[in-house]
Amino acid sequence: MEEEPLEEVRRAIGDADALRRHGLAELRAGVVTRAAALLHEAASVLAPVAPDEALAVLIQAVEAATYAGDIRLTSVLGRQASALRVDGAPGTETARRRAYVEGLGRMLEGDVPAAAPLLREAMAAGRRASHPLAVLHGGIAASVLGADSAARALHARAVERARADGDLGLLARALEFLVIADLSHGRYEAAVRHAYEGRALAEEVGNLTTACQHTAGLALISALRGRPEQAREHAAVALAHGAAHGVGLARACCTWALAIAELSESRAPQALERLKALATLGPGEGHPIVSLVATPHLVESAARVGDVELAQRALATFRAFALRGGHTWSDGLVARGCALASSGLTADAHFGRAVLLHARAARPFERARTELLWGQALRREGRSREAVSHLRAALDAFERLDSGTWTAQARAELRAAAVSTPGVSRHATTERLTPRQREIVELVATGATNREIAARLDVSPRTVDHHLRQVFAKLGISSRAELIRPAAEAADA
Repeated sequence: MEEEPLEEVRRAIGDADALRRHGLAELRAGVVTRAAALLHEAASVLAPVAPDEALAVLIQAVEAATYAGDIRLTSVLGRQASALRVDGAPGTETARRRAYVEGLGRMLEGDVPAAAPLLREAMAAGRRASHPLAVLHGGIAASVLGADSAARALHARAVERARADGDLGLLARALEFLVIADLSHGRYEAAVRHAYEGRALAEEVGNLTTACQHTAGLALISALRGRPEQAREHAAVALAHGAAHGVGLARACCTWALAIAELSESRAPQALERLKALATLGPGEGHPIVSLVATPHLVESAARVGDVELAQRALATFRAFALRGGHTWSDGLVARGCALASSGLTADAHFGRAVLLHARAARPFERARTELLWGQALRREGRSREAVSHLRAALDAFERLDSGTWTAQARAELRAAAVSTPGVSRHATTERLTPRQREIVELVATGATNREIAARLDVSPRTVDHHLRQVFAKLGISSRAELIRPAAEAADA
């Protein structure tokens, strides 16, 4: 009688193994929707007879569901991990795996209080781990929690460990996440290098899904760098594969990239239509998380074409997400959206808060974009003199980031503002100053003391003094009076 249950267990494990192998083959081939279904089925078969092995398969199913853009399935997988009867003692590999899968599922359900401690556990385990997959999971958990610096450090370590182990497949996938971290920190050259390496490795090991995602990443990088033609070329390649195999994540990234490219070319109506479509795409065609993260561009596009109602609806959606997550970077984008949906001094207050939050979150591209939008808004309101400093700050940042069409857009706006601002050309020497130095110069011109300037900019008086000494050296002057005089003369002019 005891032989029969044992035989049933063996048969179940054999069936699950076949499903798993089939699912992993589909995942590598890029047929991610089918892969997710097969791996989910394999985990379900294993759950009652081999729960520890079922948990390992659930992680693979989460990977496939993520590529497909199926967050409903990811949530189901998280619940399934929570229900497994496994020995999840703290600090064990089993506990780490369950915390990771369940944490992702809970977060996608919007249950942040339940998700956050689980993801923090996975992140901490990733920091302690030596195996690259565990480190990578820790980095993904950190990304979901909005801990950008910790995420980048963990992704870089996962790449280093996978490279040391000679695991080319895992290395290619770890590079995917390092590309995203590089982008958020404005490290575009590194992102390009990592994306090309990751795609080459993925093609070498026959993982078409990861190769497709790296191509979509290159489209996004190109759009952010202000290279719209490159963005369109990469997007065409990734979309062709993504559409054929249901890689919703890659398709969503490409759609977002194309919209950003259109915004960089001042084609807001086209970007708006693309972003509205992105918000309606289901699994295999789009990705809800990408659509959510792209919402600030939807707000901007709607505001620029005058559809205030749509801009406000989209902003409300993104604000709800930002409140749940509590991330500085998302708070900055909410502030920018509020600025775009208002005008005058109210908009100025929101723009100022956005710039401060971008700086705290170490998001140089978003700060430059906000400065550009602020300058554009001021110029449209006939406040060109005030617009100049923001447009200069945007231009300086875009030049440092080597952001092609964004740089051209900022330069064109600055020229337009300068034409309508008497005295601007007489003070071209200030172009040599950094954005922070120009902020301080403008505040000095109002008669503010170092202590008052420090309070306004949220820095120490010593920092203000240091910047002023550098300003004096660059402009060849030796006193605050000499700094204030040209500004007063420009105002008289």
